[in-house]
Amino acid sequence: MDEYGPKYIELLNATLNQNNPAVFLMWLCFGALIQTDIEKLTSLFDMQIFPDTDDDYIYEYLIQNRITIYNSPKSSFVADIPEKKFWNLRKLVISEARDELIISGQSLMDAFDNNNSINIISSLKELIENHHINNLHILTTDPTIFSIKPNCTSPLIDIDKAITTIIDSLLPCCAKYDCHLDLYFIPLLEIDHAVITNKYMLLRTTKLWTEDRKYKGAFGLYKNSSNSSEAPSEYAAQNAYIKVVMDNCTKINPNSDTYTKVDTPALEMHNKWRKRIASMRYTCITLHKLYNSQLVNYVVNGWTKELTLNDSFAPSDTITCYEDLFNPKNLLNDQTQKALLPYIKETQNLLNQVVKDYDSSEKSGAIIYPSLDLGYPNNVQRLAGGFATGMFVHWECGTDIIPVDATVNVCSSSVFKIDHFNPNQLGNNFQKYLNDEIFINASNTKGYSFSFESGNHFLMIAKDKNNDYYLVLHSSANEFKNSYMGLYPIENNWYSDKIKTFRYNNRYLRYIKDKEARHFATKANHLLSYNEQIHSWLANKINNDSLPSESIIKHHYYMPTHSSIAIGTFVESPGAVVPMFSSVGKPVYLFRVGKDNWKISLEGEDKCLIPHGWGQQIETIKGVSVDKDRNMLFLDSKNIPINPQERINHDDKHIREFNSGEEFLKIGERMIKGEIEKVLYPEYLFCNTVKGKLPNV
Repeated sequence: MDEYGPKYIELLNATLNQNNPAVFLMWLCFGALIQTDIEKLTSLFDMQIFPDTDDDYIYEYLIQNRITIYNSPKSSFVADIPEKKFWNLRKLVISEARDELIISGQSLMDAFDNNNSINIISSLKELIENHHINNLHILTTDPTIFSIKPNCTSPLIDIDKAITTIIDSLLPCCAKYDCHLDLYFIPLLEIDHAVITNKYMLLRTTKLWTEDRKYKGAFGLYKNSSNSSEAPSEYAAQNAYIKVVMDNCTKINPNSDTYTKVDTPALEMHNKWRKRIASMRYTCITLHKLYNSQLVNYVVNGWTKELTLNDSFAPSDTITCYEDLFNPKNLLNDQTQKALLPYIKETQNLLNQVVKDYDSSEKSGAIIYPSLDLGYPNNVQRLAGGFATGMFVHWECGTDIIPVDATVNVCSSSVFKIDHFNPNQLGNNFQKYLNDEIFINASNTKGYSFSFESGNHFLMIAKDKNNDYYLVLHSSANEFKNSYMGLYPIENNWYSDKIKTFRYNNRYLRYIKDKEARHFATKANHLLSYNEQIHSWLANKINNDSLPSESIIKHHYYMPTHSSIAIGTFVESPGAVVPMFSSVGKPVYLFRVGKDNWKISLEGEDKCLIPHGWGQQIETIKGVSVDKDRNMLFLDSKNIPINPQERINHDDKHIREFNSGEEFLKIGERMIKGEIEKVLYPEYLFCNTVKGKLPNV
């Protein structure tokens, strides 16, 4: 073959120029016979260099323009495209698209520039007008990734040119000829320029989008092959990747997802585009936005095989399915829970709809678990927003969101064995001792603020049956509740102007998203250690400046993860010991969580919901409803205004009463399993109703 090779190649190229398949086949056979290798002759026929159909103009274009094609049974079809041929070929590939077309690129400025001869606007319009496609997907860079530098406007201008042309020139055509346009904003700087049809992919790789454009790769044409015996193809990989990106995006509603406060040029552009689309009133366009966390979640879930929310519930022998949790007979079966269970189930539906609006992937969603002590909160805003006390909220969403009316503010329960405590040091006035010896010192030296006189919080000194002393604390991070920098959804705090509202019938759900949600979750996480430090500092002081020998610090109002909230319930592993409260002046029970409870899989670990107390009830109320327009919460016929300061002051509201912790657990034995390991009997109490030594002690 060495002797005849150069001449053979020359003749073969000449044949390609003649575009005569019969002559071309003759030369292929001749070349193989020279090699006298029957297997190679067979492989030449298997190469499928000829078009699959008679009207494949892509092949004709490649042959006529002497473009090199690589194809064999052991590799996928690929053609190296010179840049000067790429632009005409792009139009040709677009013209052959059917049903669906995908176009991606960093800015797509040249593709959608009316003043540029290589633009594809006319090609797309012709395709749409002839009803050849019914779905057009366009992916480009999200300009908000340039917001870290206010003066970085050049790439924004490029993106704006393309998006503005798409909206003003292409969208009316889509509306007229019934083609749906999906526009995706991707937070990546390494988006390949691709045109993908169901048959071909024209691709130019881009490693990084920079001003000098020096990281662009070669141009290539790839074919979609249904032959599974072929090697993995670039077409299949790129097409699958694009589909994953699109599937994990968040839908944008132009009518509601505009920014009330625009502080960067990128957000200003988003506002302009969304308002323009909303004014056109077309239903043929959907905007999508990808968040980096969505891709991270997709990849991490693939590696860890995380369960979906629906699969994260593990039954017990008494709670055999998730719906059993909403049967009052499996809880305390009082009128309070009969009214609240359907109400919080509807909250779950609202949150799930919000999540799905921002992440339509299979694993996204929201789920609510009631705890045994489900009851009425003191705060009107929390209940009106859809949340009771004694429940766990969990959601999975590629977009960071937080339902704010869950009114997150870290609240902790602690028990310390105080070995060096001497009751004589209290003198005759427990309240004076705390104020003068402890609280003033804490405020002056540490800057701590306490909430023991708020709600059901308290500081208690108790004894066990062996007469050992214990300090029991129940309080929240008071400094971060109603302050500007706190988590509580008060007016004019750091995120109040970013709150969004989702409405459905007479119900509503308020939430924050994106960077505000991330900052919120980070602050909530930091407050865990902050509250632990406060409790430990107090215990050390009351224990005569000595570290207690034993301690339990558990949180019952907090965010266990960045996408979950425990509202008045412990979320603990089987075998953990938690303090379970009762009523004012009554014992505290140290409860060990049983291993035979129903469980929730949370970030790969089994967790159980254990009540932190008995909860509050209002037995005369048959139902809960809201009217957001009138800004009112309805408890049957009682109307209460909705605002952060308003409290539920109902004549019948009180802490549930039981004779003992054993009785409480006996009634709720279907819901929780475990045992009381120790009972602590209060001697001194400091709360909003009692301050001092308890009588009959």
